[in-house]
Amino acid sequence: MIIEQISVTGKGKPKAELEFKQGLNVVAGASDTGKSYVIKCFQYIFGGEVPPKNITEANGYTTVETKIRFDDESFILKRELSVNKPKISLIELDKFGSETGSFVLNPSHKGNNNLSAYMLDKLNLSDKHLVNGVESLKTSSLTLRVLSKLFLVDESRIITESSPIGEGEREKTQQMSLLKTLLTGVDDSLVKDLKKQQDNEGAVESRVKALEDFIAKKFADHEVVKSTSEKLDTELSDLEESLSKAQSELTTLVEANGELDLKRQKVRAELTTLYETEKDNLLLQNRFLLLIDKYTSDLERLEAGAEAASYVDLYEMVNCPTCSQDFEQKKDSEELKLLMKSTNAEISKNKFQVKGLNDSIADLKQELIVAREQISKKEIELKELSEIIESNISAKFKDYKMAIRILNSKKSEFLKERTKIQFRDSLLNEVGELRVQLETRTTKYEFPDFTSELTALCTSISSILKRWSFPGHESVTFDLKSRDLKIGNKPRSHFGKGYRAISYAAFSLGLMQYLSNFGRHPDFIILDSPLTTYRAGDDDENDDEVQLKKNMIFAFYIDLCESFNDKQIIVFENQEPDEDLKSKMTYYHFSKNKDIGRYGFFPLVD
Repeated sequence: MIIEQISVTGKGKPKAELEFKQGLNVVAGASDTGKSYVIKCFQYIFGGEVPPKNITEANGYTTVETKIRFDDESFILKRELSVNKPKISLIELDKFGSETGSFVLNPSHKGNNNLSAYMLDKLNLSDKHLVNGVESLKTSSLTLRVLSKLFLVDESRIITESSPIGEGEREKTQQMSLLKTLLTGVDDSLVKDLKKQQDNEGAVESRVKALEDFIAKKFADHEVVKSTSEKLDTELSDLEESLSKAQSELTTLVEANGELDLKRQKVRAELTTLYETEKDNLLLQNRFLLLIDKYTSDLERLEAGAEAASYVDLYEMVNCPTCSQDFEQKKDSEELKLLMKSTNAEISKNKFQVKGLNDSIADLKQELIVAREQISKKEIELKELSEIIESNISAKFKDYKMAIRILNSKKSEFLKERTKIQFRDSLLNEVGELRVQLETRTTKYEFPDFTSELTALCTSISSILKRWSFPGHESVTFDLKSRDLKIGNKPRSHFGKGYRAISYAAFSLGLMQYLSNFGRHPDFIILDSPLTTYRAGDDDENDDEVQLKKNMIFAFYIDLCESFNDKQIIVFENQEPDEDLKSKMTYYHFSKNKDIGRYGFFPLVD
């Protein structure tokens, strides 16, 4: 990305603007000429909450905008100068400068359409998460506002004794997470999973406490229950032994009465046969009675027929009562006699059958009397056998049943007490298993090692400091505790303001150089007053220390001109670069004199 222009406009006001190019851009000159105002404009247009201070020269100016080139396309960020946190308008341009689209973005990282998401996506840094606390496991999203502190450094921060990646101990973890994420390209999204795991472990710990409290209250009488259970267990063993003995005696007794039992079974079989004979006898009697009823009915019919035939034989013809003539008499006495004969024969046969059935019924009744006498004898015999057998084993069987009842009662009581103990044991087992889980619980997040990336970054910074003849440049390391450089084994914070400022600039340049290889940097940095404290002494300009400082300033400017032509560096500085170097950079001089060159950022109006 290259910043091509920044400007502020207002109705009826001349446009105040600065144009920048690739390579080194220097805005130098006197104080109070608008340099700091431009820095604040950059911070505001990149999502800052507070607009630049409304200085006298800015009265009437209402809008700030900057034009940025990215590859072959460009876009303009435009925002109203207001304390009401206005949104940012983004206007996309093609390579010819024609507008291709525009939309509104939230200045913060919240919401779907925001400036952070738009810019970070172009830097391959979208959806990155930083860890804010290694023990609390809190996270936050990487935002443009956080990232901008690394490529936009104002005057107050460049001389600070704090870390170049941020200030404040509370933000220490987030700053380390930011540096690690930028150098490795791998963020700390893993912390989210660890947080879920930690929350689950918290739930496990709560359950352990709840279970222990429940066990303490529910099983306060555990020792009594345990003693009772052990006593019942002993009693059960004795009862089971007694029951086994009684069962053995009962079996022996039953076997000893085996012959009697076989005889009883035989009598029961004979009784069954007699019962069947009795049943069959009664069934035959009923059937014979039904036949007798049928034959009796036939006899009545035959006898009635015979009586009618005898009346016909006595019949004589008489004259016709109408005409008094004689009827013709045809009487066949032979046929009538034959009919009466056959009828009488059938009557005799039926009477014989009825007699035979009555005789059979009489025989059956006699047989039934005999069978019932036998049944009565067998029933008496069966009863006597059963009484003998039962009298032998009844007492033992009663004892056996009583032992079973006692055993079952004791078993029920034992199982009740044993269930309590088993339930308590199962809860204690669960507590033990949960405590094993808690032994390996997540206590804090450990940053992955990124020593090799830090070493490469320090090598880049060391090369820059060497070109500037910075003392101790041969040994540059990064101290993880202070999150800052050590130069020549001396913490950066122990240097004076001037050395702190220029070494801060070296860190920013080295970080840009390293991250640009992976596309994780916008390829521009904005530095406010990296050389201001490097001022000549009031006594002797030929003093060796003063001359050394002048040489370092010269080395600083010439290195930025020659070593970063593929990047963009914008420096706002009170110190003027050497006249011979101005042609190698895009240079602005704010004179603070209306008669000499450009007065400042804002045009002078009569």
